[in-house]
Amino acid sequence: TPYVVESEGFVGYLTPRYATRLRDWRDRTVFRLQAEEIKSISVQYPGKPDESFVVSRSEDGQFSVTSTPKIMHLPEGLNKHRAESYMHFFGNINCEGYLNGLSDNDTTIKTAPKHSSIDVVTVKGEKKHVDVYWMAVNKRSKNQKKSDIDSTSQQYDSDRMYAIINDFKDTVMIQQLTFHNLFRKAHEFYRKDIVPQKSPAQSEGKNGQLGR
Repeated sequence: TPYVVESEGFVGYLTPRYATRLRDWRDRTVFRLQAEEIKSISVQYPGKPDESFVVSRSEDGQFSVTSTPKIMHLPEGLNKHRAESYMHFFGNINCEGYLNGLSDNDTTIKTAPKHSSIDVVTVKGEKKHVDVYWMAVNKRSKNQKKSDIDSTSQQYDSDRMYAIINDFKDTVMIQQLTFHNLFRKAHEFYRKDIVPQKSPAQSEGKNGQLGR
């Protein structure tokens, strides 16, 4: 359906503001689920069973985290607060853009090592599956040069990765900044929360008054 479009005060060419490529207009949502909508979350790292885990919530609201016996028998026990908090990370997770139709796309994904797979099951029984793959270092990568500070492998991009979403129909680019909270490790759910200790100077405000 054609429309006549006007932008008051604008003199120029409007085409850049109205891209005609379908992938530029598509919804970039990967996960948009409230914590109370989620029944279970599975994060599996290939070849790393001690890092993989499943966070579940029972009908009576009790949380559990399943992993290998080595992890589940850690002396500090399950941190239920962390398990509950983890479900809040899935409220607004988006991809950077769609890669469908790009030349050599299939070959790139087939040769890329798999980073992880994420499966989410809602309380209504709906399922969402995402496969995540490493992206090789390229001309856009910030970690092209070796750094003594960054111990990340120089073989892979430190900021971006590939993902397959929407029932294996779409290939997208994702950002580590957006997904890093999802990429937790099993042992993190069996550790106590660290509460920073304030020094006397931090605890007291000016004139000896207690600070916030």
